[in-house]
Formats: sequence, C-alpha cells, structure tokens
Amino acid sequence: NDLVVTGTLELAGSTAFSGAVQFGSTLSVGDTTFMTAGLSVGGGVQFGDLLSVSGTTYLADKLSVKDDVYMSSNLSVYGNTEIEGTLSVKDKVFFTSSLSVYGNTEMQGSLSLKGTTTMNDTLSVGGATFINNTLSVKDKVYLTSSLSVYGDTEMQGTLSVKDKVYLTSSLSVYGNTEMQGSLSLKG
Repeated sequence: NDLVVTGTLELAGSTAFSGAVQFGSTLSVGDTTFMTAGLSVGGGVQFGDLLSVSGTTYLADKLSVKDDVYMSSNLSVYGNTEIEGTLSVKDKVFFTSSLSVYGNTEMQGSLSLKGTTTMNDTLSVGGATFINNTLSVKDKVYLTSSLSVYGDTEMQGTLSVKDKVYLTSSLSVYGNTEMQGSLSLKG
C-alpha cells in the first residue's frame, strides 16, 4: 500500500527502496550520496560546491558556464567551436588541417612557416623583410622608393629604364652594346 507522510520523516539507518520514489518538494542530503544507476532530473539542478564525475558525461544540449573552466587533460571537440571573446593560449598550438581566418590577424612575435605559403591577395609589410633564400616573382614588381642591392645582380631578360641612371663606379659591358639615342660623356 502507499505510504503518505505529511510531516517530517527522519531515517537514522540505511533505507532501501525497490520501487519509484517521488518527492513533491525539496530533497536535502547532508552527506555523500551514491547512485549505482541512472539519475534523471526534469528540472534545474544547482550545486553549491564541487561536482565530481568519474565517468563519461554526455550532454544533449548546451553547456553554459559563467566562470573559468580548468582542464588538467586534453579537450577533444568533434563539432564546430565558436568563441565570441578572446582565445588566449599559453603554449604551442598544433593544427593537423587547414586554418582559415576571415578577419584581421595580429601577431606580436615571430611567425615561422616551414612549408609553402600561398597568398591570393595583397601582402603588406610595415617593417623590414629579410629573405635568406631565393625570391621568385612571376609577375611585375613595382617599387615606389629606392632599390638598394649590395651583392651581384644578374638579369636574364631586358632591363628597361624610363629615367636617368647614375653609376658611382665603373660600368663593364662584356657583350654588344646598342644605343638608339645620343651618348654624352662629360669626363
């Protein structure tokens, strides 16, 4: 038969329930609670202290956290991840696939690239650029300021200059020389 208690029910020892138990109001537990089967909660759950889960946790809906989250092991995400604030990483980041950035990218340290880099738009560099190997350009190069070359320069095609050329040292020509205009020598 059913047992209905309208006042306080206090149990001092172990209690075993073999059927369903329903509480119409608050359930307050002052000590550790062990459950060997599933726990189904149809409403909100509030924890005033630590929640420790030793097994796998599955969430069928959103997880909203209002404070910092600390993880002492790996975080694996198999779906899309959206971050509306700043992402701060204090150690290395490894990507095993492509990285797509649709906004501005700012880096305050060095950028080291070990593979091929392809840019489909303008590359703007505000500081000095050092290249330790060959620079190959397949199209025209426009310079709006001076070009200083401190080593040997070799050109396999035509050199076309639309303005004056000043040489502060000797000019040595080892092949044929053709001039279509006047040659003026002042020295």
